[in-house]
Amino acid sequence: MRRRPRMSVRGIVLTMLAIGALAVGCRSGHAANPAPSLIGTLWRAEEIDGRGVLERPESTLAFDDARRITGHTACNRYFGELELGEGALRLKPAGTTRMACAPVVMDQESRFLAALSAATAFRIDGGKLLLLDEAGRVRVRLVPHGPRREGSSPTPGQPASSSLPLAAHAFDRDNRPSSPAGRVVARRYRVRRDYGRPPADREYSRLTVRGHDERRSSLIDRRYTARRQGVPRLR
Repeated sequence: MRRRPRMSVRGIVLTMLAIGALAVGCRSGHAANPAPSLIGTLWRAEEIDGRGVLERPESTLAFDDARRITGHTACNRYFGELELGEGALRLKPAGTTRMACAPVVMDQESRFLAALSAATAFRIDGGKLLLLDEAGRVRVRLVPHGPRREGSSPTPGQPASSSLPLAAHAFDRDNRPSSPAGRVVARRYRVRRDYGRPPADREYSRLTVRGHDERRSSLIDRRYTARRQGVPRLR
């Protein structure tokens, strides 16, 4: 009887490498396109758990880098950790500023943070970012953040503005939103400052209202942009 020649160890290794390379090549031919990178993008919530959101204030999500997220809940700013994979992600909001807002705004904040914490996967559909939970349900639907006005948060890659965004509300004696376009008013405002600063009351001697935007110059030697949001003044 003839003995079958034994394959050397070197031959076995080379054979296994060849088989592995062939398998990888076959898979690459049928693999789906990789998911677009989210790093450096900024999004605005359009829907949370199937419900619409307030037009203002906005709930936003920014992917600052491969390990960090920031944004607005609607009332407060937040920051957190990010774990990002191919179509998978984990968002871990770690902290927020501690301002109080109108109940409807606080409700949106709670729903937004809960949805972010529950997200385990994402996909881009029609240019929108969908965050899904373990059951495959869409928890948050976001759209790319549109062009910013002066004083808003910078888009990725753009320098931050020297203006400080404010949320300012004008009220008459009956506590109703007022200040029609073009009117000069002298009134007490409840101002919610951005970037984690506490609320403050300021007496503005002159404030010219132009449509939706309200501009005030030479306040603390800086220029601010305020937006009326039509919600009850905080007490």
